[in-house]
Amino acid sequence: MLAQYSESGDAQVFDKENPIEIARLTEQIWLFIKAMGGH
Repeated sequence: MLAQYSESGDAQVFDKENPIEIARLTEQIWLFIKAMGGH
């Protein structure tokens, strides 16, 4: 399941009760974006 991200990079799918998971997902997304050569 893919999470939808806002322009600020916030995970929209995960609950606010799981900040650690959100942080991990955000980090993975940033690594993915960098790997794709994005901004």
